[in-house]
Amino acid sequence: MKAKPFDGLFGPVLAYIGMVETQGGGTLHAHFLVWLADALPNSEAFDRAVAAHGDQYYRDVEVFTNSVVTTSMPLSVADSSCGFCGHSYADLQELPIPPEANEYTKKQHGGRPAARPPPLRLYTSVELEDAVQLEARHIGGVRAAKAAIYRRDLCLSTREHEGADCDEYGEYLRGLSRTRFRVEHREDDAFRQDHVARALMTLPPSPDDARWPARCIAFAVSMLVFMLNLHWWSHAGSCFTKSSAAASGQCRYNFPWARTSCSSDGITLGRRAPFEFVNGFNTDIMLAFKSNHDIQVMIGGLGALLRIFYATKYVTKMQEHIDSITAVALAAFQSRQLREARDEESVANTDRATIGRRRVASLLYAITNRCEIVGPLAAHHVQRGSCAFMSTSCSTFHLRAILHELIDQVVYSWDLVELRGCDSSLTFRAASFLDDYSYRPPGLNYLNLYEYVARHFRRKRTPTTSECVLFQPEHPLFDTHCVGNHIHEVVPVVSGIRMPLVNDESPHELVVKRSQCALVLLKPFRACRRPNE
Repeated sequence: MKAKPFDGLFGPVLAYIGMVETQGGGTLHAHFLVWLADALPNSEAFDRAVAAHGDQYYRDVEVFTNSVVTTSMPLSVADSSCGFCGHSYADLQELPIPPEANEYTKKQHGGRPAARPPPLRLYTSVELEDAVQLEARHIGGVRAAKAAIYRRDLCLSTREHEGADCDEYGEYLRGLSRTRFRVEHREDDAFRQDHVARALMTLPPSPDDARWPARCIAFAVSMLVFMLNLHWWSHAGSCFTKSSAAASGQCRYNFPWARTSCSSDGITLGRRAPFEFVNGFNTDIMLAFKSNHDIQVMIGGLGALLRIFYATKYVTKMQEHIDSITAVALAAFQSRQLREARDEESVANTDRATIGRRRVASLLYAITNRCEIVGPLAAHHVQRGSCAFMSTSCSTFHLRAILHELIDQVVYSWDLVELRGCDSSLTFRAASFLDDYSYRPPGLNYLNLYEYVARHFRRKRTPTTSECVLFQPEHPLFDTHCVGNHIHEVVPVVSGIRMPLVNDESPHELVVKRSQCALVLLKPFRACRRPNE
């Protein structure tokens, strides 16, 4: 990547923010928001571009998307064949998505179908012929296709009878269906035992390393994608987590996807056989970081606002605060002891070193959120917090507290500023952020609240302070403080209130509340004359 111009993998970058976490296996994982310099700034610009260029604009966006993210592995399946029957994969066709794959699966994979495609039912002669023809394309012969259909149906018919006699292969399939992890994530699978795969995870190659032939790089990318960026055909429990990006009961990742398309709702990437369930990835990122990643291109349009808000909140989320790490660790250790007492038989056959590692792991898991940080970096994470990367500084202001003070005029938050007199006496004065904005100098009348936060802050006065930056006399800190100017604009981060978005179905109370937020945030003011309106 050194030979490439420093414009980023996605083009010239205007700004970015990112947080680094670790995945379940302890590998680093980052969430980044990147603003491209050539991207449209808002929905109005997006609508103008669509009106001016029509479908050609959508096609241009699709071309850009396909240039920075792909869903296909670099190895061609046309050059491979089945290791059992020798049939070529050149004519591989997409598997039909079973209806059960779109249903809520409760926890993990406990409710998913036993085999694919489900379910067991009686075939008519025409249906049987169609099924045989479909299987024959993958297996290579009518006889083998009939055997595969019989074996699958036999597996399904005996699924509800655990004590029934069945062949070893059928029992193996049912075991895979019941497991909480994909087959390639099991400790005894071929990928974890493969020396090449283990070397790739510990020593990721550089995409510009001349010592690696193109075929080797293609193999490395394909191996990493299969281990890290493959979405299981049946939904996971996290697919149906409550999200503003998807309706209730709908997969928030929108699996399964059909083809690449672009609209005001966003961009949908196409999946070709046999990569129907590969998360979109970038080859350079995969080789450099060897980590699961999902690239989403978010453009303007009212339909994409909720997705943009969801992605922004997800990337900028804070870690859970823990009041007492010692109490949490002690509780985790006691829980581990109780678990060992319940499983005395299995613990008796386990060496003491393994028991010790499990106890330490339980402490680390309990210290912080499993979804955020686990494994060997947990202790470091608790002590130092998440690594953060941003192209500019941020400034947080609590919009809800400002609304309470301005409109409701009830108890609100303020800063208690310590003032030291000439005789070393101490006095304290209360001043809120709204005081700074309401009593700003007359020369800043044109600034709304959002612009004021981006450009100015409160600082102490000096004997040489210019009068044009002084607060108005009504300000509680008029004698000691004034308005400071940021050398570079900061990014205002609004907290306490969701973005002011309403539609025709929004209740009247919500419309009033969001309207107040928009007016206070984007319209210059000094005071609120009619708080109740």
